[in-house]
Amino acid sequence: FFFNDTATTEIYTEQIVGSVRCVQETGARVVPIRYDLSKQELTTLFNQINGLLFTGGSTVLWNEDGSWNLVQEVGTFLMELVIEANNKGIYFPLWTTCQGHEIIAIAIAGDYRVLSYVNSENHIGNLSFTEAGNSNSQIFQYMSNSLKEALQNNSASYFNHNYAITTQTLSLIHI
Repeated sequence: FFFNDTATTEIYTEQIVGSVRCVQETGARVVPIRYDLSKQELTTLFNQINGLLFTGGSTVLWNEDGSWNLVQEVGTFLMELVIEANNKGIYFPLWTTCQGHEIIAIAIAGDYRVLSYVNSENHIGNLSFTEAGNSNSQIFQYMSNSLKEALQNNSASYFNHNYAITTQTLSLIHI
């Protein structure tokens, strides 16, 4: 469980508590991973867990000069450990939510400018499923048609984002 936010406001505390409860409901134990640990400490901790969750958050992931901040650097390092484990045949899932998506997009693209500013705070809307996402997604391929329809048509999704990777950018970088 990688808590990737430096904010301490009540809303983010509630968000983290919600993420912890969701993980615990699956029967898993939650091990917090601080973003201020050394690479050696992160590696030691990584070798003692069997899955990773990058939470949502509101931390800007880059500095004014365009360099990555510590949260992004640590998130990238952890993602690289996940990839390395999976390449060795060790199943190691990485689940990302909200800002967790931003962390992996920046890490894969190697540049924070892969993200675009979007004014998408605190609103409810619909999901759009692409053909590739419908057929290839390990999450959506097993979702019932009635649930997909509800997510597409019934304003059943909550959006609270300042940055996102646009479909145009996604098609250019092929991730």
